[in-house]
Amino acid sequence: MNNNQKITLYPSNWLYNAGVIGFLRVLEFGSKLNDNIFDESNIVVNREWIKESYDLIFKYHKEKFSIWGKNRRYPNYIQLKHKNFFEREFIPSLVNVVERPSAKICGWCGGFFLPDNILENLRGTWTGRSSNGFERFMEQREKFQAIHISELGGAITEMPNSFWNLNFSMPLCHLCSYLIIFHHLSFIKGEKNTEIFINTPHFYLTWDLNKFAEEILQKEYELRKLLGASFIQWAIKRRTLLGAWTMMNIEVIIKKWHKEEKKYIIDYFDLP
Repeated sequence: MNNNQKITLYPSNWLYNAGVIGFLRVLEFGSKLNDNIFDESNIVVNREWIKESYDLIFKYHKEKFSIWGKNRRYPNYIQLKHKNFFEREFIPSLVNVVERPSAKICGWCGGFFLPDNILENLRGTWTGRSSNGFERFMEQREKFQAIHISELGGAITEMPNSFWNLNFSMPLCHLCSYLIIFHHLSFIKGEKNTEIFINTPHFYLTWDLNKFAEEILQKEYELRKLLGASFIQWAIKRRTLLGAWTMMNIEVIIKKWHKEEKKYIIDYFDLP
């Protein structure tokens, strides 16, 4: 397989990393994951896996999973009337993403966008009645908002409400906008409606630590014991090569359902 058939993904913020780890879980379920995918702190994926992962995510789920209309995880990520276009045209086109084909940028990664010729082909297959429907559809793919994660994203039609610089959004590339629908799969269920994700700036370490944490929680360890344990002890038990990893910034993201406010609360903790 030549390099043109592969894409290298680099660690970024915790939400992007969680999307990539969830993507890897789906690839593992589809018997596509192997050690060759990890390259130092990065991962190298076959372009075709992007398209194949879409069907796999529905097979992976043991419960109903939806990204269209009003749904629990990704509310109105796509409208039901756009479902066929999204599945038959947009998803297969993602194998053609290229890194920074224009002046567009991505707030999360180097930026993997669909080139202009592919966008023109997609515009030709658009079946919506609105004259600017395709442009609006693509705009949703390119702006971080509530459809990507309701707990953090703002509504792009409302006043600035999400970021320290008073912007209501940040630019996303087409690949990042897709990978984010896998982020919930990386969270490990704990006690009392709590979910955790361990984030590091190294994809293999992130993958390994979350697998290990899942093993611990399955043995009914309390979450506070997990967070209170020494990371060095974890690594020794895993027989993980330490080296520079002990100097990395390792954090735990905890999502907990708040009954009174009826929404998830997200907290962050650094591990020594």
